[in-house]
Amino acid sequence: MKAGFFGKKIVIVFMVVVVLLVAAFALLLYFSNRILKAEIEKTLGERGKIERISLSWNKVDVYGVDLSKDGQSFFRATKVEVRASFLTLFGNRYAISYLIVEQPALVLQIDAQGNVVNPLEGGQDKAKEKGAPSMTHPVDLRHVIVSGGAVTINDEQLKGAGPVELTGVEARVDNVSFPIGDSSIKVSLRMNVKGKTASGTVTCSGSINPKTLAWELTVGAANIEALTDSRGAAVKAGALRFVASSKGQGQGTRNILLSGVTVAEPFIRVEEDKSGNLVSPPLPGKPAKGQKPEKSAVSLTLNDLTVTGGEVLYLDGKISRPPHPIRITDISLKTDSFSIPATDKWTAWQLSAHIPGKASTGQLGGAGRTNLHGFDTSGKLTLRNLDMLVFKPYVQKKGEADLRGGTFDMDMDLTVKDKYIHAPTHTVIKNLQFTPGGTMDRFLGIPRSLIVKLLETSKNEIPLDFVVEGRLDDPKFNLSEDLVRKFAVAIGRKLGLNVVGTGESVVTQGGKVLKGIGKGLRGIFK
Repeated sequence: MKAGFFGKKIVIVFMVVVVLLVAAFALLLYFSNRILKAEIEKTLGERGKIERISLSWNKVDVYGVDLSKDGQSFFRATKVEVRASFLTLFGNRYAISYLIVEQPALVLQIDAQGNVVNPLEGGQDKAKEKGAPSMTHPVDLRHVIVSGGAVTINDEQLKGAGPVELTGVEARVDNVSFPIGDSSIKVSLRMNVKGKTASGTVTCSGSINPKTLAWELTVGAANIEALTDSRGAAVKAGALRFVASSKGQGQGTRNILLSGVTVAEPFIRVEEDKSGNLVSPPLPGKPAKGQKPEKSAVSLTLNDLTVTGGEVLYLDGKISRPPHPIRITDISLKTDSFSIPATDKWTAWQLSAHIPGKASTGQLGGAGRTNLHGFDTSGKLTLRNLDMLVFKPYVQKKGEADLRGGTFDMDMDLTVKDKYIHAPTHTVIKNLQFTPGGTMDRFLGIPRSLIVKLLETSKNEIPLDFVVEGRLDDPKFNLSEDLVRKFAVAIGRKLGLNVVGTGESVVTQGGKVLKGIGKGLRGIFK
């Protein structure tokens, strides 16, 4: 009997304890949700608006968040979900396990100096400004998740370029605290970029120390297009990947290190007008006369750059209208290390590419090293099986015999020192052909019959040796024109020709005068 009575007492005590616990938890739920709601409203301040708040166990859902400045909305979110450890709400530091932001939309302004305008600041006493959001308690955020976000960037430095739109933003940040502490946080990000200056898909992941601004990120990008004009993107890339890191305290000049940089299938369109001015890509203008360019607070160091499957389309408006196109494809480039802005340091490089033509595809190769600070260079270049029709406008002048075919091999030892180029060159012309008939009987100012005869007696090959040299900063020196001139001189000497004057250049062959060599060869046969 006593045992049964004792058992009933245990059951009654247990039920009372359960009721008390349930009541306690209910009170905790009630007060924790009220505290969260009050804290959110206080944090948003007078600039923030909320459509409604839904309270549930350990969670607050905030709908229709809208933050504005001067009557203009700069942040909106369809829903913000806060999951907190309610027991910490009664302490001096809040612990939030998840902060989930759905479909946020943010507008960022960048001023003419390149600084991001903080929409939460305004007036001189920014910290005490009425209505400004404030953090009344320290907060630990274990996970911050952004889903379906969008960012509009208005950059005053890119005049006329319009805004840059970031869409489909998916982001995650782990282990972040406020006030900011001296510890790294993990981040991951994926977004689509669209604008006149650039577009593509970007991903990154890694760690950032928000206090020291030291960070290390693995960055990837795909379907990149940049510097778009009326004809489309002047720069493209199928894929880009690198590991980026930066150390320091976030003050003064910072160096960003990019390691293992790989660029797949890049494309760039380069066009010059008849005066040699760059038309494409549409680069930013030069500083006004007398104005010194601003020194960048950020420098880049690129280690182990690899380019695969690249293409360059060069449109030369100096030689013809419309501009003569030259395509360089299948570009493969490797460099060890270089910096932007350039430093007084040598960079080793290896290059290979193809130059497609109608009858054959030229193979370009090279290796050497370059000091990008002054462009001093030491290297070797090779060219095999180049279709001469690719460079027809450069070697065939108006009124000369029509070039129909031929290939070109070249070996060049290239040296540039203090902007002076010295390049001993060995070339071989093979299977040179001209259109039959016609009244034009000269090529490079030389009688066509002499060139044809030379080909017939040398197995359709003409080996030539000459030196390309001159100052690269001399406006009268043109590298391509000098190469063609030396090329013509070498052929003339191979034929035993000589120049005995200037003006319309008179070539003598065995004492016989041959006139009308052409203005392009004035005074070069001396």
